[in-house]
Amino acid sequence: MRVLVTGATGFLGSHVAEQLAARGDRVRALVRRSSKVDHLEKLGAELAYANLEKGEGLDSALEGVDAIVHCAGVVKALDEGGFHEVNEGGTKHLVEAARRVTTPIKRFVYISSHEAWGPAAPGVMPTEDMEARPITMYGRSKLAGEKHVLAAKADFPVTVLRPTGIYGPRDTEILQLFAIANRGLMPLINSRSSRFTMVYGPDCASAVLASFDVEHESGSIYFVTDGNVYTWHEAIGIVEGAIGRRTLLRFEIPRFAVQAVAVLSELSMKLTKKPQIVTREKVGILRAPNLVISSEKIRRELGWKPEMSFAEGSRKTVAWYRAEGWL
Repeated sequence: MRVLVTGATGFLGSHVAEQLAARGDRVRALVRRSSKVDHLEKLGAELAYANLEKGEGLDSALEGVDAIVHCAGVVKALDEGGFHEVNEGGTKHLVEAARRVTTPIKRFVYISSHEAWGPAAPGVMPTEDMEARPITMYGRSKLAGEKHVLAAKADFPVTVLRPTGIYGPRDTEILQLFAIANRGLMPLINSRSSRFTMVYGPDCASAVLASFDVEHESGSIYFVTDGNVYTWHEAIGIVEGAIGRRTLLRFEIPRFAVQAVAVLSELSMKLTKKPQIVTREKVGILRAPNLVISSEKIRRELGWKPEMSFAEGSRKTVAWYRAEGWL
């Protein structure tokens, strides 16, 4: 099977491409001229140069493709329009191109996000049939992308995956947490009893493969987590174990201080015109007391089973960071 993977130079997309290639599928990676493609070339991936936001080059990129995994997107932007230009507009262009190709698309898998659903009320465990209520610009743009994909469910089989927080080798986001912990510190911006879910990057990639391998209804939406719910109190112990430190210096950052940092970050963004990850919206969702979802549906319908708990995955992630000189 020849599979087009968007975002293959990114964190999750690189693991998807790696697993597809490892089992013998032919990977075609959608990339920009400026993309670093060393890893993809080692996998023997075909390179298709295109621009998702403008919809340029997509017809030729999709020629002869059997399936699509759409991982590409932005997690930070200058404003809501910037999020929608890529996460919604790019998805719309890709869906339209998939409708035009003559080779039947066997499956279109869209990587959405937990943020497209939003945080849950205290004590609630969300399921896929509940109404999505995103509270961030990023979440709203990913939900808008979902709608374009689901609108094509009668044209070809489509699947939407909504992963929770993803981490693992090659991830640059959680690296910051481990880097701080490696210095013996553990700053907290939320209550230690706050709950959240996680999924290891390669496990999330295997969920993509499961969506190809097991027949299911077009238009299905699946949450993706490792099946466990963690508190920040538990997470501190997990990070200590992964780093190899028995005790980290734990300190809570007052709400006003976190907000002040976010405001300064947003001011810097306006002045430099460079997107920042720390914003008041991002702080808001990180402080949510019940940032959880259930992966029971994907386990039941697709038979998908993650291999790594947060503790096991964190140890492997830290080992990879250290081996690569990132930590």
